Amino acid sequence: MPVIGSYRGCDSCRKWKKKCDSTQPGQPCSRCRTRNIACVGVGQQRFKFINQSSSSSSSSSASSGGAAAAAAHSQKVVSRFVEHATPLATGSPKSPLRNGNDRVADTLVYFLASTHQGYNLKPFRLSVFGELPRRIGYSPALDASLAAFTSLLETRQSPSEQLNPRSLQLYASGLKALETSIANPSSRYRSDTLCAAYILSECHIWQGRNAKLSRGHAEGLVYLINNIACQDLKDLFLRGICYAITANLLQDSVFNPNVKLNPWIQELYDMPEQPLRPLLDIQAMSRLPTCELRVFAMLPDLIRHPSENKEQIHWIYSYILDQYLQVKVFISANRETSCWNAYDGIICNERHGLFIAIGITLNALLRAFNPSNILLVSQRSIFCADAIILAERAKQERPLAAHHVPQAIVAAWCVTDDEGTKETLRQLIEDYRSTFAMAKLVQHLSCWPEAPAKLREIPWLTLPKKTEAAAAAAEAAAEADAQSVDTDDGTEIIDRETHEFCCIL
Repeated sequence: MPVIGSYRGCDSCRKWKKKCDSTQPGQPCSRCRTRNIACVGVGQQRFKFINQSSSSSSSSSASSGGAAAAAAHSQKVVSRFVEHATPLATGSPKSPLRNGNDRVADTLVYFLASTHQGYNLKPFRLSVFGELPRRIGYSPALDASLAAFTSLLETRQSPSEQLNPRSLQLYASGLKALETSIANPSSRYRSDTLCAAYILSECHIWQGRNAKLSRGHAEGLVYLINNIACQDLKDLFLRGICYAITANLLQDSVFNPNVKLNPWIQELYDMPEQPLRPLLDIQAMSRLPTCELRVFAMLPDLIRHPSENKEQIHWIYSYILDQYLQVKVFISANRETSCWNAYDGIICNERHGLFIAIGITLNALLRAFNPSNILLVSQRSIFCADAIILAERAKQERPLAAHHVPQAIVAAWCVTDDEGTKETLRQLIEDYRSTFAMAKLVQHLSCWPEAPAKLREIPWLTLPKKTEAAAAAAEAAAEADAQSVDTDDGTEIIDRETHEFCCIL
């Protein structure tokens, strides 16, 4: 504890342990005058810290009156010392220096490590988003696009879920930065520029309200990837971006005929996809079926010209049906095991929904050629029932995950004949209205002339104006020539009718 010492000499004499002959401030001592140095600290009261345990024996021998007086004096000195030494409060501590990129990186890491399945970024191509925090700060286009993307994520996580002006401003700034980067030949085909374009196209799903601009995003990605895919893609980050963009463009090509998959997609056929994370109990689990890129690339032409590709439709439908059954077996065999985690469930549900949506589409095409096929009708009922089970199981993955689940339930709602099943699917469509996958499907439908008029029963879906007239003409032609399916005119009717099932991909 601090106590007052009796020494009041100057600092120089105290340092050299000499007796100072001056005790009044302003009067230098003889030693300082002789050496012509400043006499500092004369008359200053100093404190001396002593060990309490070492002085306990001496304090016990003192009288009770003296001990009380010393304690009162010490308490007074301590109070004066503490009051003098305690710094004054100057407000809350200031945060360390940070910039906007630090905040964006923190937000990305937060969502990548989120334990909530609906707000985890792992379903958004972990090979891409897992690398983004370390790439911030090297490309203005990528930084601006990530700022818009993280602002969107924070907005969707808020209770209101309303787009704020700052998110729209960041999105506009990202578009300007991307335009500048593409205009520069040295940065046009870099991986950062391609990644920025991909991220902004994902932002537009929620940020934008212009369907034509969404089509422009897809066509711009085709232009960029067409020039990058021909390169030697040894960079795993660039390869992951190409796979992510290809997955989106495959879906866009069904609705937008301007999205051409050839010839650049041929360059990606020979590039092996990164394998799935190895499971803990390989012997007890079957391998999760993978998605064949070359098979899905054939779907747009098959859907637009079904009568010319009957054999290929039969073959691909058999392939999709086999993959669909394998996914069901995989989920039922491994879902209750100890090594099953949330990420495995998200991937399985995503592929299950994809196979259901494609299976229902091809099943509808085949039923148009052969309406009396009972097997196709029973398979349609199984697809619709599994779509309901999938949607109920994947509810916890909303809003960011649950990819392809809205496509599956909308597809099932379009083709089912059972009123109870149709009512259940209609309610599930409302439950998935605010998801990312549903927002993407809504934008596709809003700019697709062949969208089925039946979807107008959903009030918040916006369809092109000419869809109703085209659908009415197709329906009238189908009723007039229902008995001439095998003729040339009947073949054209089938082509028109199949458009009623094509929107569900």
